[in-house]
Amino acid sequence: MNSNSTPSGLKKFENGFIRIAGKISGNRLLLTLRDTFVLVAATTMIAGFGIMIQNVIVDSMNGLIFGKQGLQLGRLISGSWATWQ
Repeated sequence: MNSNSTPSGLKKFENGFIRIAGKISGNRLLLTLRDTFVLVAATTMIAGFGIMIQNVIVDSMNGLIFGKQGLQLGRLISGSWATWQ
């Protein structure tokens, strides 16, 4: 086929898809929803990391820093596990 012939089925689909995708991407409502989702997702991720740090790493009894399975800094700070509790 030469370049002057009619486009194939895949090329027609591609041209139509690009045209429709351009119209959808220019929709203000969808742009607003996208931006809102990015803001909410970012704050949710930050909150999730904060909760994970609080409950897994810094937890006073089972955490990785102060707990019995971790560095045991709770016992070192207070002298014994009974006092730390």
